[in-house]
Amino acid sequence: MPIHILDLLRHIPSDTENVVARTRTRFNGVLRQMLRQETGMRLAKTKDIVDEAQETYAIRVFVDAAIPIELKNLEFDDDKGLAILLAPWRSQLERLRDSSVDLRANLIGLLPQDLVCEGQFAGIGFKLNDANSFAEELLKISAKFNLVKELHVVNDDVLGRYQFNSRSGKTSASAHLYWAVIGLVSRSLGISLEGLTVKVLAHELAHAYTHLGADIDGHRWDDEDFYYSARAVKEGLAQYYTRQLLHRLKGRIPEALEAYEVLLPNQPDEYRVQEAWIEGGATPKHMRLAMVLFRRGRKTTLEDFESILEQAKKDLKTRTRNYSVLEDET
Repeated sequence: MPIHILDLLRHIPSDTENVVARTRTRFNGVLRQMLRQETGMRLAKTKDIVDEAQETYAIRVFVDAAIPIELKNLEFDDDKGLAILLAPWRSQLERLRDSSVDLRANLIGLLPQDLVCEGQFAGIGFKLNDANSFAEELLKISAKFNLVKELHVVNDDVLGRYQFNSRSGKTSASAHLYWAVIGLVSRSLGISLEGLTVKVLAHELAHAYTHLGADIDGHRWDDEDFYYSARAVKEGLAQYYTRQLLHRLKGRIPEALEAYEVLLPNQPDEYRVQEAWIEGGATPKHMRLAMVLFRRGRKTTLEDFESILEQAKKDLKTRTRNYSVLEDET
């Protein structure tokens, strides 16, 4: 009998919605401030508004009870039942596997022999070996099911969504956090619920700032251009700035960066293009200039963005070198 996604959602902790909502409230303002700093953008409709308190695009963040409509009829084959059951226990099973080996190799030999060779603890070393084998076998079974990849096959916006509407020349936007799916994925991957919530919140707010944020001259991403631009560009930018923010928050909530890193290999290619940009030496200054030029040039493809990014890296390097020459001469 197929396993429906609603069956899985019934097993998430009852306080999941409250935890997601509290985390949203706690980090909403912090993340917005960081995004203003990282992107150099303001959620302003005109270039005359520079005061952060006067930002005129009010991006509301909703904690939604509903799951994305595309997931409502999702079912999993019943032969994956045991793997699905084990998925939330992976982190504990990994700890059992590793700790049993460590205890067997490093502790047993230090204990008095009459404690570990006689009475109720006789043969404890072999029992630890059994515990290790038990954990290893269950981990192999659990590896047969990858919830995140299964969800992304149906729809990419499974944890949260950025939405906008353009009517009569006016644009409104909002961010949505799907608390039930966030809770389900956090259990499946063995990551912090709060950490994953911060990661998703940062990602959706990054969409808002890269789309509606005005640069120093008051330009922002045209709504139609944003809509038709390659998904890899939009997700890559959101992921890049999410990573930047979570690194800055590492001392305050390290679980958020961990959530980003654990989730990343399980996401579609469009959510990983920023890794190549980072490996290629792209700094926040490079990204900011490339984004500004891409938006103003009304480009739409990933190839266009990456070409502009490479040129931005060269231009800023030349500019820096020229400044250094001028400074040496004075």
